[in-house]
Amino acid sequence: MPYLTLLEKSLLFKEASFPAKTGITYSLAGDFSVWQDDKANEFSLNMRLARELTGDGHYHKLIADHGDQILDANSCGNWNHGDGLIDFDPSFPEKKRSGAALFSTTADCPTVVFCSDDQRLIAIVHSGWRGTKADIIPKALVKIKIDFKIDLSKVKAVIFPGICDGCYKVGEDVGSFFAESFQDGYLDLRGFIIRQMNPYLDQKNIHIVPYCSLHSADGDHRLFESYRFNRTAQRNLVFVARKT
Repeated sequence: MPYLTLLEKSLLFKEASFPAKTGITYSLAGDFSVWQDDKANEFSLNMRLARELTGDGHYHKLIADHGDQILDANSCGNWNHGDGLIDFDPSFPEKKRSGAALFSTTADCPTVVFCSDDQRLIAIVHSGWRGTKADIIPKALVKIKIDFKIDLSKVKAVIFPGICDGCYKVGEDVGSFFAESFQDGYLDLRGFIIRQMNPYLDQKNIHIVPYCSLHSADGDHRLFESYRFNRTAQRNLVFVARKT
């Protein structure tokens, strides 16, 4: 069997209008969780993917707290507690350095990647129901506009797979927070996130990767890890890095 790179074991987003390199790992890429026992292997997977994306092993990775904390990647280490990372490089593309890759693990929560047209800003936001309820996506977009002086008409977004509205059954205690996105016991979290983005981004700049972390499969092989499916501790990884 031929050797496959981690990028070849990932679902890459290939819309030509999106400036950066971004995607989500399939389950066959390995376990990208931060809590797995074999820390050396986890570190190696991160380093391998970062090298494939940027040419070196520099990365920043979210340890999701399911809240609304958004961090500046320029003042972060490799692993960071929080649910958002923003990396702004005013010297790009003049210095032609891709900088660090941004990573976020997921096992059912949607993850949103943002990129300005000039790639000076890239960002990644983990948006489970708790973070979505806390408005982490609007807060990230306001931060991008106000703190980093980015024109939001020049920002594009990609929503990567979480659990779909046909699989995500929740109780009234959760669903009641999401109004029209909650029907017959099922929550359309991705649809709610899109509605949160609509006041800030042009509709044509919001892209969706239409898979489900729970049910999407290739024949008998499930594409992604899913906590809802089998309570797994393993995780998929969403990533973004600048193209040079």
